[in-house]
Amino acid sequence: MEEIQLPFLQAIQRQQAAGRIALHMPGHKQGRSIIPALQPILGAAAAYDYTELPFTDDLSQPVGALKESQELLAKLYGADTSFYLINGTSGGIMATIFALSAAGQKVLLMRNSHRSVSQGLILSGATPVFMPTTWDKTTGVALPPTVDDLRHALEMHPDIKLVILTSPSFHGISGYLKEQIDLIHSYDIPVMVDEAHGVHTHFSNLLPKDALECGADVVIQSTHKTLSGFTQCSWMHLKGSRIAPARIQAALRILQTTSPSYILLLSLEAASAQMATDGPEKLTRMLELTAHMKERLNRETPLRFLELDELPLQNAAGQDISKLYLRTALYGLSGFQAANMLRLHGLEPELADSGGVLLMLTIADEEEHFESIERCLRSFAASLDTTAEPLPLLTDAPWAAMQPNIALTPREAWYANNELCPFNQSVGRICGETITVYPPGVPVLLPGEVIDVEILEYLQEVKKAGGNIVCDDHTLTSLTVIQQ
Repeated sequence: MEEIQLPFLQAIQRQQAAGRIALHMPGHKQGRSIIPALQPILGAAAAYDYTELPFTDDLSQPVGALKESQELLAKLYGADTSFYLINGTSGGIMATIFALSAAGQKVLLMRNSHRSVSQGLILSGATPVFMPTTWDKTTGVALPPTVDDLRHALEMHPDIKLVILTSPSFHGISGYLKEQIDLIHSYDIPVMVDEAHGVHTHFSNLLPKDALECGADVVIQSTHKTLSGFTQCSWMHLKGSRIAPARIQAALRILQTTSPSYILLLSLEAASAQMATDGPEKLTRMLELTAHMKERLNRETPLRFLELDELPLQNAAGQDISKLYLRTALYGLSGFQAANMLRLHGLEPELADSGGVLLMLTIADEEEHFESIERCLRSFAASLDTTAEPLPLLTDAPWAAMQPNIALTPREAWYANNELCPFNQSVGRICGETITVYPPGVPVLLPGEVIDVEILEYLQEVKKAGGNIVCDDHTLTSLTVIQQ
């Protein structure tokens, strides 16, 4: 195991040891003014909360300890350049789109891309071109695009400037990523991969190959999802000659705060250092424990989890086995209902949808945790009515399967005058907001798209089933539309 390297932490510790009186930000002066009630929680961390000083470096232009820390991260993943991100993978996605596309240019993306992609399009002014998404009718999960889907889109739009792929999906499914990236590169187009849910895949041969290994030009990952980074922490990797690091750095300077949290930056360094030392061993052990638990539950209880071989071979090539998608619709329970039942049995799932619930395991889960998890799942399994009729799944999502009617680019719609329109009178109007089902954070309507009746019906079905819709009016009484 490699010796742990923490250059950024050491720089802060040297600053502390210097003993100088702090006449600089932050105002709490390393925690001295934090109220007593929160000192036990925040005090220890606040002692390391500094600002941009000569010895603590500056995220917007790192030349010292932060630069060295990011170089260690790049070495760990085999990247040419890596950046710490302190406003999530969303911030990295928006910065990349902002840096690499402009008004009038086309960006190819999956229809079920995260909402941060549409926000990036608002910033850049680029025009989206969508690859349709299909849902597997047996399991209800979204499928990756096929290589042929991608080839068709590139042939139809040879003037694409950037391609954005998502891999793996929220449910842990990945497609033929290397073949797709090779195809895109044959057109000399750069590829950005939203790998928010795949930050750990680089470190185990039990998992699908990571996007950087598959040849992606830009990869953005969430350390807070499956590694030990704090919430809001992500990082970005660049590799190859298609994208200038200086261009990405400039976009990050625009979109990231000039006063980054040094606690979050330390969290990023700690996550990187862990995966450079004992993290892979912890990951492998967790994956083995997950596989054993899943096998026992499949054999000894009525519980059924998503399996890769259930999905169409032309779409699905790999599965992250640390994500257990429990298919509750088989027993007459929507995922929303099952999630409430699981809470009563002592578990808090990550995601619920019409077909089931998603349970996430990470390197933090060790043997004693698996014993508790399995006990709770067995208790839940005993409460199931195995004679119940299976529920129908919301797999016929028209917004994802069809090419939307784009009347305005997202940026044009953002700046257009808008108004509220009664929900049932909005058919044919131009949408003025982003309407997202969350989780997984996938937009159903983007600014500038013409509203179809099928989309309204889908939104009503999601709401009726208990889904969470993020929009201007969460009651769905009205929608924001462009003024006529």
